[in-house]
Amino acid sequence: MRAGFLKTIVLSSASLLLVSCSSQSTGSNGSDAQGGAATGPEQRREGSKFIEAAYNLRSQNKLAESLAEINKAVETDKNNYYAWQLRGDINSVMNKTEDAIEDLKKAIELKPDLAVLYYTKAKYEGQARKFDDALKDAEQAVKLEPKNLEYVYMRGSGYAIAQEYKKAIADATTVINGDPKNRLAYRLRSVCYFKSGDKKRSAADDRTYQKLAQADARVIPVTGVQ
Repeated sequence: MRAGFLKTIVLSSASLLLVSCSSQSTGSNGSDAQGGAATGPEQRREGSKFIEAAYNLRSQNKLAESLAEINKAVETDKNNYYAWQLRGDINSVMNKTEDAIEDLKKAIELKPDLAVLYYTKAKYEGQARKFDDALKDAEQAVKLEPKNLEYVYMRGSGYAIAQEYKKAIADATTVINGDPKNRLAYRLRSVCYFKSGDKKRSAADDRTYQKLAQADARVIPVTGVQ
């Protein structure tokens, strides 16, 4: 059971963090990463209309229609990293994981200093069971945003899968220190302690995990006034 947890732990990370789109979504000089011609203002405006339509359709879970619109955005303004990012999200939800990974590769070419793109690509790679690639991208995401606990947790999950338990424990501890009620971090650390032979600390973390999980289960949403 614990071994199976290590193989799927990357998938427990939060879903794609969508970032806002702006007219400055191209590279620093407005050209693509391969040295193509700059995208003009008219193309950017037209592309933004398709992106907005795709985003709205995605919000309504109309995936096929959303994909059609985002394809138009990419064709119109291939230098807009957000269009590639959104297409990756849509392809992922449609179980086209390999396509999603390729979309994020393109987004990263256009915006190499944006941590969320590496995090998102790592999430898709985890879904595709490309754990080595996922760890490399998670490491890059943390390098760019070292205080983002979500990224640190994903990197720790990658270390756990790679059987680098000391590094995984360190990352889990960082998350716990910043978010003491993060039950997944306790679960991760418990598994890594167990794999490292420290059953006492593993059991202690597992007890904390169980308490937090039970507390979450007792929270009943209020749906209306009786």
